[in-house]
Amino acid sequence: MRDTNRNYAAAYGVIEALHQHGVSDIILSPGSRNTPLAYAAADHPDIHLHTILDERAAAFAAIGVSKATYLRPVALICSSGTAAAEYLPAAAEARLSRVPLVLLTADRPPEDHDIAAPQTMSQANLYGTHVKASFSPGPPEASDDWLQKLVGHTARLSALAISEPMGPVHLNLAFREPLAPVHVEGDARSFSHIPLGVSGVMVPGPEITDETVGILGKRPLIIAGASTPLMAWDYADALNIPIVTDVLFGGSRKPPAVTKIDFLVPSGMLDGPLQPTGVMRFGAIPTSKALNTWLREHPHIPQILVDPGGWRDPNASSMVVFDVDPRQLMLSVLDVAEPVEPDWLGAWMSAEEAAELAIGSLPFPSEPAIANIVAQESRGRTIQVGSGMPVRDLDAFAGRQEITVHSNRGASGIDGVISSAAGSAITGDETLLLIGDLGFLHDSGGLLTAQALDVRLTIVLVNNGGGGIFHFLPQADLPGPFGLLTAPHKVDLGKIAEGAGFHHETVETPDELRTALGSHQEPRRVIEVQTKRESNKALHDELRAAVTRALGA
Repeated sequence: MRDTNRNYAAAYGVIEALHQHGVSDIILSPGSRNTPLAYAAADHPDIHLHTILDERAAAFAAIGVSKATYLRPVALICSSGTAAAEYLPAAAEARLSRVPLVLLTADRPPEDHDIAAPQTMSQANLYGTHVKASFSPGPPEASDDWLQKLVGHTARLSALAISEPMGPVHLNLAFREPLAPVHVEGDARSFSHIPLGVSGVMVPGPEITDETVGILGKRPLIIAGASTPLMAWDYADALNIPIVTDVLFGGSRKPPAVTKIDFLVPSGMLDGPLQPTGVMRFGAIPTSKALNTWLREHPHIPQILVDPGGWRDPNASSMVVFDVDPRQLMLSVLDVAEPVEPDWLGAWMSAEEAAELAIGSLPFPSEPAIANIVAQESRGRTIQVGSGMPVRDLDAFAGRQEITVHSNRGASGIDGVISSAAGSAITGDETLLLIGDLGFLHDSGGLLTAQALDVRLTIVLVNNGGGGIFHFLPQADLPGPFGLLTAPHKVDLGKIAEGAGFHHETVETPDELRTALGSHQEPRRVIEVQTKRESNKALHDELRAAVTRALGA
């Protein structure tokens, strides 16, 4: 820490407090007003500082970094004015997907506001309810007491970001001149200590354990969404309970995992031989729309939601929501659980196998086939996936391939997908991105981010000419111009990729896609596969009908 001035002392105190609460990666978007923060982060010996010009891309990249590092908190630094506003889309995503970010926005001092000073706008509480908390302490003072309080507030925000439910927080720091770390006699101050925030574990009492066992009954079903502890599979396996493993779960997909729920629900099997007596759901809502619809339409079947610090129940179908640690609940239930019906798990696994056989080999090029090959050829690489049809196809067609998948499914927006993939690759491992053409176009600036960070990123680009998910919506059957729902384009996506320094190739056969995915010659690649929106919808309908026929439902 330099002996310079009050601005640098305040900035370094903030960075140190962040580090004490787990922050090791900070993404900086260069500017002027954030100079004290930039120098403090660069000077800290335990901080990895990354530079991304575009604040919007930087914030989405931070989400990728946090997910790739098992939800370690990541900080962002930007200058004043509209630069801070660029964080908003990612802040909304992080809030809803429970990713711990610390948004450090530099600001001009109060006397510069409301008089048309450049790069000056109201930044206090800029992100509203999209952050867990926001604090604007005003310009630093030449006071040990003031600095100690700032460090305390930073510790409070940092602890809040990593407490359940995790999420973003905002610290807005106004700086007067001098912004550079020049020495000002008697100006620098020091802090005595950094308060450490520690979150406790919400342990379920015996009454919650007994209620869980009573609700689930003899034919229980477990649903493991994103952020579910990986031990959920072991828990289900120990008790012979079928477990619907969402593609964002990240754990084992071996039996008793159910991977074909998107086909079993439409077949009617969950209203017949596979109907559970009770459901226990962990983590985020399922990717499968069919399963979500079934949960909404079956409130008479008792549903338990285990969601520490939250209430992720958009259908309002849960009978009870337990605000407890899911690991502790599983361990406590293991000690008192009663045996399930003898044929319960076997019936689910038989249906799963029949569905797999009915689906058979997938035609190429088709979006289901692309998703299936990406899963097969991931070879240990983390997969980032777009939040529209790509994640749905990966969920439905990845099969039992064990893969690690991230997707911005909090707000489920189209924005920032490439940037999040680039952030995921900051850790040094290659990331594999499955994305549609509209998501690619929307975040094409993320290609420049990946190049600037010099990360290894392979993008499988599904180009159906304007957004295939719209064909699955009820509005698609309405009279009138369908173009109101789609975004057709004639953009040469290969030229965009090559302009950003990516190698680009188009593949037309399954073997060509497999070969391209197995190549590691170029660090950044775009593998384009062209498909047709209309035939994609028809194929999904045909496959669901085939499974229904095979199951005799």
